[in-house]
Amino acid sequence: MARTRVVAQLLLGLVACGGGLGTKGVTLQPGAIELSPSSTLYEIEEGQVEVGATKCFDIRILNTGESDLTLPEVPTLKQDPCNGMEGNAFSLHLPPTWTGPLALPKTAKADEGIPISVCFKRPAVSCAWTATLTIKSNDPEPTRPVLTVRFKVLASMPNFDAPHVVDFGAVPDGAKAKEELCITNNGLGSLVVTRVSCSGSEGFTFVWPCERADGTSSDSPMAINGKGFVLETCDTEEKAKALSGKCCKTPVEIGRNESKCVEVTYSAMSEDGIVRPAEATCWFVSNDPDSKGDGDSVLLHANFGGKCLQAIENPVDFGSVVVQQSSTKTVTLSVCGDDAVTLSGVNLSPSTDATLFDLDKSGLKLPVLINPG
Repeated sequence: MARTRVVAQLLLGLVACGGGLGTKGVTLQPGAIELSPSSTLYEIEEGQVEVGATKCFDIRILNTGESDLTLPEVPTLKQDPCNGMEGNAFSLHLPPTWTGPLALPKTAKADEGIPISVCFKRPAVSCAWTATLTIKSNDPEPTRPVLTVRFKVLASMPNFDAPHVVDFGAVPDGAKAKEELCITNNGLGSLVVTRVSCSGSEGFTFVWPCERADGTSSDSPMAINGKGFVLETCDTEEKAKALSGKCCKTPVEIGRNESKCVEVTYSAMSEDGIVRPAEATCWFVSNDPDSKGDGDSVLLHANFGGKCLQAIENPVDFGSVVVQQSSTKTVTLSVCGDDAVTLSGVNLSPSTDATLFDLDKSGLKLPVLINPG
């Protein structure tokens, strides 16, 4: 019997080390605060909310421990100044009965707990507004007595999207062919193109619809030759004079989810009776944050044989993705030359974080032959 008592005492001692005892001698874990959803950062694309409209985020405060969780005070929401401006773009909505300290029993389901909402009402003034939600509790875990959740408004960014290649196909000597080059803004902010430049083989002409400083019609074609042309925005008289008026008085603006198509013409010319391949490149400088250097480029091809493969869309823009959520994009590969292309492999280049991107090739059987058209 003595041995049995010793074992029983040891077992009781081990259990007691695990936490407090309930009224019937059962160990109870302390209260543990959790949020549902568990994200501590919410980002809002400004362009997704119209001026005066409201977007709300519903959050529940849960107690996943065994004992009551004490919330000593109501949560607070603090909005930061933006560019020196004070504002009330964010608001916190609590249950009307929650006015002071509160004991939250264990919550068994995610739809239980205390519901709260943080809402963003877009003001007329555009700014990268931010706010912080603070929730205090008696959770003994060192990282959880004070939980903070950040809310950020992301400026509406444009996204320049155009075909990698505009292919005129086969154009016989003396013939003329027309194609459209369509620029799409699939971002949420207005796309502003401030500079266009083209150079390459002779025979191409390009129309850029902007009001010229020298009075030239906005639909006047510009010839592309070896030297090419540059058409940029001259928003001052001094700049217009320096460019001899060969400039745009205002930039070309493309609204969100809109496209602007311009006409490109190719007139085939032969050398010694032989029509040779023609190629030119046009660059577009815009306010797309991903546009670098000379801008986004588009190739113009005519009588261009051989193998050519292009990806649509390129680059692939995932936009804004909430923490712990995912976004999927489909990339289409097409032939931009006159010959079929054999695709033997598709891989992702090394990333700074290999866990961020994943390539799904389950529907792709390699090698595969991709024909023109």
